[in-house]
Amino acid sequence: TSLVNSANRISRWLLPALTFILLSLTTLAAWHWQSQLVEDAKNQAGAQESAFITAEIRDRLRLHALFLRSIHAFASQNPNLDQAAWQYFTGKVNDGEQLAGLFALGYAPNINPKDLPNFLSTIHSKRGKKGFRIFPDTSSAFVTPIIFLAPEQEGLGNLVGFNLMTEATRREAILRSVETSEVAISGPVILTGDEASRRPAFLMVQALYSSGMP
Repeated sequence: TSLVNSANRISRWLLPALTFILLSLTTLAAWHWQSQLVEDAKNQAGAQESAFITAEIRDRLRLHALFLRSIHAFASQNPNLDQAAWQYFTGKVNDGEQLAGLFALGYAPNINPKDLPNFLSTIHSKRGKKGFRIFPDTSSAFVTPIIFLAPEQEGLGNLVGFNLMTEATRREAILRSVETSEVAISGPVILTGDEASRRPAFLMVQALYSSGMP
């Protein structure tokens, strides 16, 4: 009788206990499945957003590269590029919207150090830049000073004369564009004139060869 009573007591709580455990496991499995669905949805949304941002950046870079090539074509047809021609061209093409993300655009000739006296004489006399100076000094085989910049705004004028060859990251991009005749993108740099913000930036460079020259 005692064994029968014990069996009855066990049977009375065993079924509810098993039912509770089964329901708990089912709930846990459902929660895990739902959590996985949510996580998968987040990952998919993140991947789609990343793909969209990547495509947008790629399109923006293509637009900037196209603009560089337009400067290339313009300068090729204007070997005696002067300030008036530069201002007219950049004023027509850069309205501040189609080139969003652009800090500044510039033109910098590549000068052999032995030709610097003649170059400086031309800059001072024919282009009216009597205060023009090249900085900083470098032992590089070539000097590449910025002579034109746009847009015209406070602070950018102080960058005229900056020698792009004095910094390795800029120099590497310039030489790569020279070697390939294609637009080259530099590694990360802090732009001269934008040091206060410390915003990460990079250069896009298009080499231009003088007509009839090697």
